[in-house]
Amino acid sequence: MQRIHMKQLIKSFLSRLPRLTPQKLSSHSEQRNSELALVIADISGYTEYIKLNAGSTEHAHAVIADLLESIVHAMATPLVLNKFEGDAVFMYAPLSAENAGAMRNILDKSNALFKSFESRKSELANNRQACPCEACTGIKNLQIKIVIHSGTAAIRKIFQFEEISGPDVIRIHRLLKNNIESNQYLMVTEQAVNGLNSNLALPGVWSTETHTHLGDINVWIHDKQSTTI
Repeated sequence: MQRIHMKQLIKSFLSRLPRLTPQKLSSHSEQRNSELALVIADISGYTEYIKLNAGSTEHAHAVIADLLESIVHAMATPLVLNKFEGDAVFMYAPLSAENAGAMRNILDKSNALFKSFESRKSELANNRQACPCEACTGIKNLQIKIVIHSGTAAIRKIFQFEEISGPDVIRIHRLLKNNIESNQYLMVTEQAVNGLNSNLALPGVWSTETHTHLGDINVWIHDKQSTTI
């Protein structure tokens, strides 16, 4: 049987998502600065999952690709898929006066994503229960972390892709490397919380992450590992 690699699976998925991709931009030299909501959904345990399942790599990659696809579909509105980053999905949404409820919508969808992620995991496990390989029997061990931030970013077209860059893009990626012991949580930066115009309406704690060159970043953490999903 022909081996199916992760890149092939992602390429196939992207070809089926015309409504989730950004509208066509003009020239590759165009660049604009925008206020954006930035979201990263990261599958916890990916490295160990792939490493332990070296003998069943094809099934492991298929499972991860399916879960990444389910994340994008669950968050598709108002978020736009920017790129897949291995075991993570990087998404964004424009913030403007006309889109005042975007941050609340993103927070609500992010909170709901934990339940839909668990549901998709269960479906995959049931569909693959006849397979004894470690990739199929270990699906239940995968978890998800979500980080939400907001700020200004430069959006630039490179060939047919959109590249988003700037200090706030660096911040959200650095926040995945933190001191949180939980492998399943929702993290929202103070900057993003300030854009809600309402309370969080979820149990959580405030913490401070410190990074070289970026300073202190205040974050609110809702630990999904210690709560019922």
